[in-house]
Amino acid sequence: MMADLSALLRDWPNYPVDAKRAQLDRTVDSVIVRPAGRGKRFDPALVEILWKRRSSDTDSEPSAP
Repeated sequence: MMADLSALLRDWPNYPVDAKRAQLDRTVDSVIVRPAGRGKRFDPALVEILWKRRSSDTDSEPSAP
């Protein structure tokens, strides 16, 4: 898995936009940008990325009745 991530990060600048979009669609659930306040500059610390869970991550969770 780590090798896949390393390759992805290394090759990311060369990916076409549609390939980047597809990868993000597979892995990112949502992005939350919290307000910085009136007149303040953008602060990347206020950005939260919610990642999609892999199916193996949910195998231990109880299923709905």
